[in-house]
Amino acid sequence: MNKIIKSLSIFLALVFVFGAAPVFMTQDASAAYSDRVDEKGNPLINYFTQQYFTDEDKLADMTLYKTQNGYAIYVEEYTGEVAFRDLETGDTIFSNPYDIGIPGNANSRSVKEQLLSQIVLTYKDNGIPKTMYSYSQAATRGQITVKNIKNGVRMEYAIGEIMVTRLVPRRISKERFETMILEHITNDHDRERLESFYQLYDSKDKSLTETQAKEIEAKYPITRKIPIYVCSTDITSNELKELERIIKAYCAEFYTLDDMEQDHSDTDFVGIDVAPACFRMALEYTIEEDGLSVRLPANGIRFDESNYKLNTVSILPYMGAGNTNYSGYTFIPDGSGALVDFETVNGQSNTISGQIYGSDYAYITISSGQYRHEQTMRYPVFGNIMQSRSGSGSGGNVGFVAIITEGDSMADVVAVTEGLIHKYSYVFARFTPRPYDTYNLAASVENAKSAEHTVESKRKYSGSYVIKYKLLSDRKKAGAKNYECSYVGMAKVYRDYLQSIGALTKITEAEKDVPLYIETFGSIKSDSTFLSFPVKVDKELTTFEDVIKIYDDLAGKGVTNINFKLTGYANGGLDSTYPAKVKWVSALGGSSGFADLKDYAAEKNFGIYPDFDFAYVSSTSFFDGFSERTDAVKTIDGRYTSRKYYDSATQQLENDYAKAISSSRYPYFAEKFKESYSEYGLNAVSASTLGTTLNSDFDTSDPYNREDSKKFTSEFLATLKEEYGSVMTDGGNAYTLPYVSHVIDVSTDSSNYKLATRTVPFAGFVLHGFVNFSGSALNMEGDVDYTLLKAIENGASIYFTLAYENINELKESDVYNKYYSVGYDVWKDEIVNLYGKVNDALSGVQTSLIDGHSFLEGFRVPSEAQRAADKADAERQQAELDKAAEEAAKREELDRKLAERKGVTYVPPKSTGTGKVTDYSMTADDGTEYSANPKYRLNDGTIVKVQYDNGTEIYINYNAFDVVVTDEGKTFSIGALNYTKR
Repeated sequence: MNKIIKSLSIFLALVFVFGAAPVFMTQDASAAYSDRVDEKGNPLINYFTQQYFTDEDKLADMTLYKTQNGYAIYVEEYTGEVAFRDLETGDTIFSNPYDIGIPGNANSRSVKEQLLSQIVLTYKDNGIPKTMYSYSQAATRGQITVKNIKNGVRMEYAIGEIMVTRLVPRRISKERFETMILEHITNDHDRERLESFYQLYDSKDKSLTETQAKEIEAKYPITRKIPIYVCSTDITSNELKELERIIKAYCAEFYTLDDMEQDHSDTDFVGIDVAPACFRMALEYTIEEDGLSVRLPANGIRFDESNYKLNTVSILPYMGAGNTNYSGYTFIPDGSGALVDFETVNGQSNTISGQIYGSDYAYITISSGQYRHEQTMRYPVFGNIMQSRSGSGSGGNVGFVAIITEGDSMADVVAVTEGLIHKYSYVFARFTPRPYDTYNLAASVENAKSAEHTVESKRKYSGSYVIKYKLLSDRKKAGAKNYECSYVGMAKVYRDYLQSIGALTKITEAEKDVPLYIETFGSIKSDSTFLSFPVKVDKELTTFEDVIKIYDDLAGKGVTNINFKLTGYANGGLDSTYPAKVKWVSALGGSSGFADLKDYAAEKNFGIYPDFDFAYVSSTSFFDGFSERTDAVKTIDGRYTSRKYYDSATQQLENDYAKAISSSRYPYFAEKFKESYSEYGLNAVSASTLGTTLNSDFDTSDPYNREDSKKFTSEFLATLKEEYGSVMTDGGNAYTLPYVSHVIDVSTDSSNYKLATRTVPFAGFVLHGFVNFSGSALNMEGDVDYTLLKAIENGASIYFTLAYENINELKESDVYNKYYSVGYDVWKDEIVNLYGKVNDALSGVQTSLIDGHSFLEGFRVPSEAQRAADKADAERQQAELDKAAEEAAKREELDRKLAERKGVTYVPPKSTGTGKVTDYSMTADDGTEYSANPKYRLNDGTIVKVQYDNGTEIYINYNAFDVVVTDEGKTFSIGALNYTKR
């Protein structure tokens, strides 16, 4: 028994010691902080003028809060700033730029207040959009609280004005106002100021008419008994503060809050004040094994929801901001990936933003791609690279990559430079806690003109927003996996992260040749007649037998590793009903035709992937199991919505009239589909739109946000994978990767925004060697050669959209008339030619990973005409030099003779050179003659090098002329719009 008591005592002692440890740390940190504030809690440091030139300078004025796993978190308690440091390398990223006090970096106090904020939120106050910054609305009010948490620190914010009871009576009897307040205010100005906000109401006043007296009694019945003073109902928060200051200064001993409560009771006053906007939320910084995790619990956001609408929350918008006076760039996941170079945007203002996973068609207002063509951001990742100014270590670059691991579907990635007001380039995630939408009342209300109405969803996101930050450095860490400080390092970090969570699995075996992807169109509805009545019939575009013909034709030319995506072969063709029950189109061969194709594909070992649209339905029938009321997505104003596409003619999104299906119905339809499709015995299926679509559903009785939709979609794809083994999809949103074997139509280019100076193959780094994938359909591109090279740069296969016959039928469709060049007979020879190029480039690296990527300098190889012009120009220059030399020689001879006559020593002029025109003619190692004239130098990102981990190097030239490059000591040429392997 004694042993038990003794053990229990020891245990309780340990609990006390370790439980108290965070408290001790907080006390120590608070003590350090107290040295930097005055007795009123105001900072002794002027954060707007204090000049920090290095990391060390700034860290010296911060508090070390936590060290763990070789990392440290520093905090500035007043501003809320946080620094994250690698203790081995000394590399540090700051939540806010620390050098804003250096002249020229930021222009004004208000700009500096923004740059010192860790949270930026937008909201609506009575329909008016407003913005709050955590520094000006929390830090300066002393409304940031720092707390220790396990493995990190928690920063709690009250952003805005906290509701307080002001010692300002809103109604008070005339007698008490004059005797308890006014007579004690000895300063005439203060008394007059106070009186200016009060109006006396006395229904017994003899000067009033009977009507006026009745109006006063109707408004203030208490005036039947006593006259009262009423404070202005339009008084502002700041004016209330001013009046309270006056009353407290003169009447503190005579008038208290209890007195005011009594006055309000005596005058029948019921408080009607609206609480000022104040948003409470917290950021939790946690040190993990390999980096920093930042979490904002969405269910912890608190504010007055009856009076204010919270629209967006931006988390750490200035984290790792780069100063554009130095070198560096911002990475955004635009399409295949894009870089914004600091030197390009220095002095300019520019914002690039995109919604992660693309547009949400449950919204009436679609921002992404509405007025321009742009690629989709399919990976929730971003980062910054900047020249290090650390006071320790060996210099070089430092940067970070950020991965949104929770709440990603509700985020935008925003990259900003504000060259006109400050010198910083930054990138961040902006979240929408509760979906809202704005629509024009004119669409539904007569005479509403252009009045807009904003509606908020009843369902808000209650999870967390989590962003993981990984430091990148040019300094190597001992005993750890090092990631280079570049976009290459960012890609490898993200790739390794996806592997660690099981989203990517390495391909270990592959066919000798790379896959070729061909999407064939089955049937389309066409106008016809039956007994003189107009009817719609299924018109074949590519039958099951035609697919066999295409395979045999291409196989006869050496192309055998083909995967066919069969689009529009069931349930009515291209304009299909929902595939709750699979029925093959009779005009294409029906069930027997499909069975023949399946058997032939198994015999010849090529892939067939019947495609089913589970996210949209183009047409409906009584027996398809689809009901608009229960199954269709509804917009926030209760209407049904449809898929949209970008029309280059109108430069906006147009409806294609395919109704969106609520993702909440996927589990139901998955079971129905399985019952029907499984009987055909095919271990492959295509669910193209599940890889690109993520719609909310604002059904008032059963609403779902995009995070819900992401969950339903992932579960549906997991079911398809488990049931059929091989799943194909389009686009490849990040959350789909664990479940798919093939992804087609992956972005291999960026949107090429004006100030996004370089496109990088981030998608290729992530996917190649893990998932078989292709770029966009080559025959749908305006520049086939360019698109082919982009596929090679990303390590992607190629893809074609084709039809075998009746191509003219597509032209009659408003939706499908964009497929103007899909005839197999037109493309068959080009398919073999283009496939041969990509197969030559990539067949040997199918199981390898992309290990490096770089932009190279080079020289244009002049054409014969340019050579002739250069030769003529050189001859002209040489003739001018020779003439100048001849004239100089004559002058020198005259000067020498003149010196002799004068009897002085002749001093010849200093030599000015050989007088020969520079010869820029060079010969590369492969015998190519070129000119090294600076005017032919290329450094514009049009020559790239891709390295694989098996040693293969591919050099690509995007120019329409031959180039010569020097790399690793060798000089060689690359053909126009071509590549070479070394």
